[in-house]
Amino acid sequence: MGEDGGMGEGEGDHLADGGGALGEEGIADEGVAEEGLDASIAIHVVTEAEAAAGKYSIHDVLLPLPGNSIKLPNHAVAAVYLRVLAEWSLTMDSFDHPSRELKLPGSYRRVLEKPQRMSWRIMQYADPHKSLAPTDLTRLRGEPDPEGEVGGHLTAARLEFILRPSTYATMCLRELTKQSSELAHQLVLNAEGAAMGTADGGALAVAPDSGALAAAADQGKVAGIAGETEASHEVAEMEVHEAAEV
Repeated sequence: MGEDGGMGEGEGDHLADGGGALGEEGIADEGVAEEGLDASIAIHVVTEAEAAAGKYSIHDVLLPLPGNSIKLPNHAVAAVYLRVLAEWSLTMDSFDHPSRELKLPGSYRRVLEKPQRMSWRIMQYADPHKSLAPTDLTRLRGEPDPEGEVGGHLTAARLEFILRPSTYATMCLRELTKQSSELAHQLVLNAEGAAMGTADGGALAVAPDSGALAAAADQGKVAGIAGETEASHEVAEMEVHEAAEV
């Protein structure tokens, strides 16, 4: 890499370091440990031949988080990184520091994430304040999972899935329910949920299409967009019946 963090002379589209790959969309990883995508993973630029052969899928593609140890793509995305850094009088080397605590090596995030071990249930209930998902405490006590209420006038979708670190469960829910992530849209949902809660003591903010949920769960094609949470592997059990949770 060049001193400004860009690609040095002779580093073309066929730069190969082994491990994963850096493609037209960003960087693709291969065999990355479940613990996360740190700057020490091996990556290389995907060649046209590899792309044509379908060696990597969209789920392998990564984008870098700036740091002194990451590798930038060989296309326009790299120019955007460097331009934004330059606006703050920074380069990729600015993230280096003699103190380990102050050094920022950078990291990588997948463009798309696929939830693992995903399952779902559509449940009826009447009491909006009743929990419909088990908790660590109820499991320690050996209590049975909540079953909802037969004939309840409210509907909830209880989802269970595992996400990799640095991935938002809320973004996965928005993908499932086809909801926008724009702040203005979320504020509207919050207001609608509050109004419905005033009338009914709580109500369903978003009614997921059960067919869409079934197809997503069966095909394993529901993708959550990478986020910045530091959570490690954990099961996300969420009730989609309050606007604040959607």
